[in-house]
Amino acid sequence: MRHPWKIAGSLLALLAGCRSRAAEHERALSTPDHGHSQLTALHSSCDDPAPDGPGVIFASPYTTGRSALYKRNFQSPAPILLAGADADLRMPAPSPDGRTLAFVSNTRGKWDLFQVSLPHTEVARWTLVAGSDEDEATPAWSPDGEQLAWSALDRRDGVWRMRIRARDGSVREVGEGLAPAWHPDGTRLVCQRSRAGSGVWSLVVVDLATGASRDLLPTPEAGGITPAWTRDGRWVLYARVVPRADGTEPEPGDIWAVSADGAGHARLTATAAPKWCPREVEGGRFVYCRRQGETVDLWMAPLRLP
Repeated sequence: MRHPWKIAGSLLALLAGCRSRAAEHERALSTPDHGHSQLTALHSSCDDPAPDGPGVIFASPYTTGRSALYKRNFQSPAPILLAGADADLRMPAPSPDGRTLAFVSNTRGKWDLFQVSLPHTEVARWTLVAGSDEDEATPAWSPDGEQLAWSALDRRDGVWRMRIRARDGSVREVGEGLAPAWHPDGTRLVCQRSRAGSGVWSLVVVDLATGASRDLLPTPEAGGITPAWTRDGRWVLYARVVPRADGTEPEPGDIWAVSADGAGHARLTATAAPKWCPREVEGGRFVYCRRQGETVDLWMAPLRLP
């Protein structure tokens, strides 16, 4: 079964703990970044972290054999199973009020977008938000909880297009992009967008009122994936991707931050291990995914930015 990251230019190979190139990084993985701590140790893959109050929701095949959704409260080491099925559940997105959970699942064959009221996460209670011949991915709630953004694969053109569903059920398209994330003021999205003539993604901010877009990483030396705004809206956290000289598929490297105007840059990690999905959480910290060998775990660290 395909994963929504994989159909986005083989990005699954970067994000889901694939077997390729694991040995290449193994020699440099034993020492974590100073001040960084391991949040999960499930001997499985933990992916798609989403902040949720004093904790984080993530996807993992930890106990069910299929990717299910769990919550890890920062004060409790044991993850709690939120939702599982005879299919994969990925990319959780809790609403700002904590009452609704959006996610994608391949329970109908392709990747569709669902939502469910918490804590009642049984399959019978799922509501289909978007499902068609396209694959849906990367849901994100607006700060006021009134709108839900996501990306859908346009098979004709082979690109991802962002859509927004309003409370009344109306849907509008807001341009090309994958993994949309709302600015705290609700006026714009940051997303990753394919870069013409390059094997890496750029990070683009889209103004929802005008449709105008601005590239935060305009130079071809590096790109970025899995962006997210900081809570104050001043920075975008992302995983940096550097093109390979031999043209092979690049892997994500360190976690970086770029300022909202694209002028400031800050490196937040430094170990030689693939990392992705940085997300700010409570207490002035951020979580991210870090792969070591065949395992992907969540890590947490203080968020120190200028």
